[in-house]
Amino acid sequence: MSRTSQADRYSDRQRLPPIASLRRARTILVADGNPEALSVVHAIDRILAGGDPRQALGLKAQAGARAPINVDRNRARDELIREMAERHFSRSSARERARLIDTAARRYERRLLHAHAALKVVPASYLGTPTEYLFRIARLPAEVPGWRHLQRILALVSY
Repeated sequence: MSRTSQADRYSDRQRLPPIASLRRARTILVADGNPEALSVVHAIDRILAGGDPRQALGLKAQAGARAPINVDRNRARDELIREMAERHFSRSSARERARLIDTAARRYERRLLHAHAALKVVPASYLGTPTEYLFRIARLPAEVPGWRHLQRILALVSY
């Protein structure tokens, strides 16, 4: 057998088809023994059995319900908003914090959002500023809600 054909066979083994990679990922997750990975193992089992991948992974909404991925994004967004309020606007009232965050979010959307669309990492100049939080929210991807909704989100925080 020539060297070229051996190299081709080796590279073919390295590039598994997606279904084989999924089976391999399942084996790795089971061997890891992490209890949090069990839901992913069960989802892979449903996919391998012919189930809808979006349904199995919880990415598709049940009838009359919001998609779990959107619920998770909104939860993460709300946590970032609360953290931003606590870190940067803690001396203001809840109503004022909502107004300040709303103003900063609209300014970010108008001036920086499109410029940051291709960025994967927060620019160093934004670290420790409200813009860092707005960047992270945009990466979820999620939008900052209006000031009334912000007031409801921030009302769940006790200062």
